[in-house]
Amino acid sequence: MRQKMIVPTVALAGLLLAGCGSSDSEDTAGDGQENEAPPEEAPEETPDENPDEEQPGDETDPDDSGESGGSGEHGGSGEHGEHGQAAFQQRAQIVVDTWPEPEPAGEEGEHLAPLTGLAEADPTADELTVQIGHGQCDAGFGAWVAETDDLVILGGWIEPDPEVQMCAEILVLDEVPVELENELGDRTVVDAVSGAELPPA
Repeated sequence: MRQKMIVPTVALAGLLLAGCGSSDSEDTAGDGQENEAPPEEAPEETPDENPDEEQPGDETDPDDSGESGGSGEHGGSGEHGEHGQAAFQQRAQIVVDTWPEPEPAGEEGEHLAPLTGLAEADPTADELTVQIGHGQCDAGFGAWVAETDDLVILGGWIEPDPEVQMCAEILVLDEVPVELENELGDRTVVDAVSGAELPPA
């Protein structure tokens, strides 16, 4: 009877050992397969052949300033492009409608800069020279003009330089030429922001 008990026990142990052995061999084989095939590397990106070549949409028109009248020596038209000129036209109409007692500009003068003076001009002049104060780090400045039979309304604009992070707040006075459609004559020259006649520069 002892032999009958031993035989099945030994056979069972053998089966268990065989099962474990096959499991270990499968794991080993699996590990071997993972080590044999390294992961594929992503293809390297190739840089553009001509990095300096202009792409569509990169072109800018240096003359597209969106202004009327003269500009300062730095050129440009500020954020003042379309928004500023539209604000100026709105403000100029208010000055015309309320002349000779227009109030100083409110929200409609948000994009405008005040002018500080007007150089002496002959009645036959078709160009005026106005004075504008701006920061020393500004990228551009100038003035828009609107004309009626009685008034010449001027609105200054200033364009900050977006590349300047810090700048001392020093006011610089510059002269700006402004072309007129008609001779000055006896018309009054008015600053759009203050609504008052421009004083002599």
